[in-house]
Amino acid sequence: MTGRTLLAPLTAAPMADVAVVILHVVDEIRKVAEGTRENDRQALFKRVLAVQPPVLAVREGTKLSSSEALRQLLATVEKIRNFLGGYAQTSKFNRALKRKANADQFTQLGDILTEEVQALQLDVAVDAWAKEDASDRLADLDNMVDTMERMERSRTDNHAEVMSVLQALRNDERAELTGWVEIDYSEDLDFEGSTILGAGGVGEVRTVKWNGADVAVKHLLASGLPRDCPRLTSGDLPPLQSALRVRGLAICGFYRTPPPLLGC
Repeated sequence: MTGRTLLAPLTAAPMADVAVVILHVVDEIRKVAEGTRENDRQALFKRVLAVQPPVLAVREGTKLSSSEALRQLLATVEKIRNFLGGYAQTSKFNRALKRKANADQFTQLGDILTEEVQALQLDVAVDAWAKEDASDRLADLDNMVDTMERMERSRTDNHAEVMSVLQALRNDERAELTGWVEIDYSEDLDFEGSTILGAGGVGEVRTVKWNGADVAVKHLLASGLPRDCPRLTSGDLPPLQSALRVRGLAICGFYRTPPPLLGC
């Protein structure tokens, strides 16, 4: 990554890449700080300066749902840079006396940075998760819970709170899935006056009537497709309400209100 890298629209994957870079740099700083010598001064500066480009890439190339989280992250990076600047100006004697204190401060700043990166990652993941259909949201929640459970080495004060929120969300999603209704494609849907909203290589999206309500249904070609429905969400669509199981077709999904033009 470079300072002018512009990331694609904000997703969990780019943020995970940024987190890996930042945490790796912090780890390197800790290692150097444990046994600092005069010749390590430039190495310290290089490592700290390396923190900034990927963070700036996020700031310049994406629209964050949590600008406060990024502001705190950048503030922490600046604290590290300022600390190293003052550290480089001390004498060799003072530097030797302060070695342990310096290492402790590096560790503390590293822990803060770790927590801010985790908060930003989680915020991005939840923002993306909220736009998915119910079945995908549950799968992603399970992944987020698994990730948090694996973070034994980087537990922070808010770890328990985050886990509690994720577990509650997962329970809510499972409850929503149990309320889905399976309907008969040929008996329950009225295609009279149906219009096509969008079409593509895998099928088409058209309007139909279900129990008197206007819904949008996506027809998927059976050949070459898995038996799970590709994601339908585009923009601010209402939550997925049901699944359609059709003989000879892949599973379809529909929304209770007519969505805008969709591409398949």
